[in-house]
Amino acid sequence: MSRVITYEDIPTLDHDYDIPEEPERVDTPSKSQEYQLKRRIRAYVEAFVEHRGLWAELKAVGEPDEDGLPLGYTIETGRRWTRSGGKCTPYENNQTGKVTYCNLTFVWRFYAGMSWEKFTGIIRHELAHAVEYFRTGEGGHGAPFKDVAEELDAVTHIDNETWMGVFDHRYTVECKNCNLESPRNKASKPVKRPEQRMCPDCKTDTLVVHHNPSGKSWETYDKYQQVRSEVEKSEIKW
Repeated sequence: MSRVITYEDIPTLDHDYDIPEEPERVDTPSKSQEYQLKRRIRAYVEAFVEHRGLWAELKAVGEPDEDGLPLGYTIETGRRWTRSGGKCTPYENNQTGKVTYCNLTFVWRFYAGMSWEKFTGIIRHELAHAVEYFRTGEGGHGAPFKDVAEELDAVTHIDNETWMGVFDHRYTVECKNCNLESPRNKASKPVKRPEQRMCPDCKTDTLVVHHNPSGKSWETYDKYQQVRSEVEKSEIKW
């Protein structure tokens, strides 16, 4: 069975390979800093692929004139990405229909909000998607992906603590029984009506929602409406 790999399980390879220095963590990077992060990610991926003996396998799936691994890299600096730290986009060969190239996109905001050790978990996650595409032509987060993720020591999801450290979320859905916390930015059904939802971990109906800007909380839809009315009358942004 596939297991969730913690960030502490992931070696960074910095001591064994020539990995470029980390760019300064700033809110809005310069083009030079974006390029520096891209170089560091590329070097890390190449070091990891060599370390795991995957170079020949990945090289074989690339286009005949491809120089190096069939992977490209993009750094996303926009503010619209709030749910994931990266994305793997596959490209098929027009003649064979097989995936022969993948572009890996990584979000600067996640890099700036966590340590490099944690960020490598995102790198390996997207690399696992690429390996799955090359091997099967399919993507997603099902059992095949989890098998590849386990093979590559890749995290299968970003834990809530890390996610909340990167973003200032407007709401936090908390389970009073097991203390599971889920960050939210939109007033979705679990936010508005927590009494109608169960904790995904302990399966109890003990959810409470916190409005982080005001510090107010609610456990029912009626209380949600009351809190929202109070906050909207104040100077605090709902």
